[in-house]
Parts: sequence; C-alpha cells; structure tokens
Amino acid sequence: MAGPTFHTTAFVLFKRPPASSFIRLTLLSAEHGLLSGLHRLSRPTGLPVDLFDELSFVVDTPALGDSVFLRDVSLLRRFDGIGQHYERLRHASALANLIIHNPIAAENQLRLHTLVAQALPAFAASQRPDIVFFKCVASVARDEGLPLRQQWAVSLSSADRACAEQLLTRPVAELSIPTAEVARLTQRLQDYLRHHGDVVFD
Repeated sequence: MAGPTFHTTAFVLFKRPPASSFIRLTLLSAEHGLLSGLHRLSRPTGLPVDLFDELSFVVDTPALGDSVFLRDVSLLRRFDGIGQHYERLRHASALANLIIHNPIAAENQLRLHTLVAQALPAFAASQRPDIVFFKCVASVARDEGLPLRQQWAVSLSSADRACAEQLLTRPVAELSIPTAEVARLTQRLQDYLRHHGDVVFD
C-alpha cells in the first residue's frame, strides 16, 4: 500500500545525474525538512530542474524506501545569477552541503528554509558571495544556540573581532572587507562550529 500524498514547496539543494527516466533530487521543505525525491524526465511535459530552483509539487510516498516521487512539478523561482559566477556557485553549494550533511531538528526546519530563501537571491545578485556565506554560517551557529559574541568573538584578536562584528551586523552591500580576511574568519567560524556544535562541513 502506498504512503500518504501531500503538496509542498522546496528548494533543490542537490541534483544527481539522470538515471533511466528519473533524476534524484535533494530538497529542503519548510514543513518536511530534507526530502530525497525522484522526478520523472521522460514525460513530454517534464519540467527541466536546475540546482537551487524553488519548486512546487505533489509528493507520492512509496510504501517502501526512503525516496519520494514528485509529480505536478512547477517552477516557482530560479536563481540564474548563481550559475553565472563561479564564486557564487561555490558558496551557494557550500551552504547546500552544510544543510545536507547535518541533521535538522524539526523546530529548526522553518528557520533554515527561511535562511535559504533569503540566501539564494543574495548569492544570485551579490558581488561578495563569500560574505553572504559567512552570514549564513553565523546564522546556523545561532540556531545551534552557540554564543558567537560571548565565546567565539572573544577568542579573536581585536582587529579580527572588529572585522567579525562588521560582518555580523552590516549589510553585505556596505562591506568591502578583503576576501582573504573573510575567508580566514569563515574558516575560524567553521572550526568553532565543528568543535562546539559538532557541525559537519563537507
């Protein structure tokens, strides 16, 4: 007997190469967290799906197996700007990997979905995707309940602490911090999350 059927919207975080007439997608839904879905490609009306698309679809849940089947798929938003710039794609993919490789508590699903909904258009339009990614990692740290200012920031030098404060509080468009500085602070923040939050970075 087949499982329940439901409608949802989700972002495509990962897309595997097509196998037979299906493509396997990893998706993030606000209501259902991470979903592994099979989307049929062979139908004449099959929708070509790109990485980071926001989709609306009906889910058919099989009686056995972990993957659901998607039908009545429609495109809600596409962020073409991400694929037009290597650094945008690299940082957006790093955020997707961060989400995929770490368990999502049910109470955090909506917050994480909201983060992705804000991050993807920012990645698509920004000339500083490295700063967008830093802010995303900081948001994940806050959701983990980690005290960034009280614990992580005080471990930095005074110059790095001032730089981190700007990154945490000011809009991306107002920041002109060198990419090497942002990369170094991002690495420090990731190391902190690995040690204090058991967060996995692929």
